[in-house]
Amino acid sequence: MAKKPDEVSAKNSPLVQLEYNGHTFTFPRDQEDWATRAIIAATRKQYDQVVEYVLGREQWDLLMNVAAPAYRQFMEFLTLFAEAVERECSSE
Repeated sequence: MAKKPDEVSAKNSPLVQLEYNGHTFTFPRDQEDWATRAIIAATRKQYDQVVEYVLGREQWDLLMNVAAPAYRQFMEFLTLFAEAVERECSSE
């Protein structure tokens, strides 16, 4: 069972840190710094591709091959990712 990520990301940091299965994943806090393909995927509700483009090739490979190789694990990560984006990347 995945545990909730600690509040490790400081609001003044340009990166969000997300802990999952013993690995730390980082991505830009400002969605305007996300890859254009990630934003396009988000508008199309292709959330797996959003994660792939936001994490980048190296972190995506780590997620797929080590941290979340099973579908259930990936879905847990996707939920945590969405929560982190809502909490950390909202424009307030």
